[in-house]
Amino acid sequence: LDLQQPQHRLLWGSVLVGFFFLLRRSEYLWIGQARHFYCLKHQNVFFSDVEGKPTPESKATSVTIGLEGAKNDQFGRGAWRTMHASGDPVICPVIAVKHLNIARRMAAYKGRYLCGNLTAATMAKAFKTTAKSIVVPEANYSTHSVRIGGATALLSGQASSTAIKLLGRWISNCFEQYPTQSAISTSTLSRRMVGAHTRQAHS
Repeated sequence: LDLQQPQHRLLWGSVLVGFFFLLRRSEYLWIGQARHFYCLKHQNVFFSDVEGKPTPESKATSVTIGLEGAKNDQFGRGAWRTMHASGDPVICPVIAVKHLNIARRMAAYKGRYLCGNLTAATMAKAFKTTAKSIVVPEANYSTHSVRIGGATALLSGQASSTAIKLLGRWISNCFEQYPTQSAISTSTLSRRMVGAHTRQAHS
């Protein structure tokens, strides 16, 4: 990646946001010729403090996103999720949003949606190109790898199953009142995700 190129910066920031928030591709990418109504909007993303309250970028220790709904959100309640800085200088949700904001300064990437007009096909192609360059099966990597990879990193980082289900919105008992996830309860999740990756790299 060449982060001096806005398209590369947009791609990398989008991958990180999808990874840390366990997003489905329809929740942040353009798919085919359409975009779902609940696709993540720029106005629903903000820098926040440890409690998930809005704060200036320079003081941010977390980022918060608001999803307006999804295919499994039968009541249209949407969800707000906060992820805290991971402590890693590269793989971090706060840095991800900073990348996206920088990329959005270019007219081509401005608009309602956080990830601009980045398509699922473009992201999938980038994954397959990377896989080919390191001689691993291209077929094993696509946009779904982002959500799966994030969940796997959390499991490896020994995050609780409840935290993972809430973050990824995998709650299926829709007839019951949905539990909510406070900003403070996610304070260690980003570090767990990056820490698991670091441990595996050194093992």
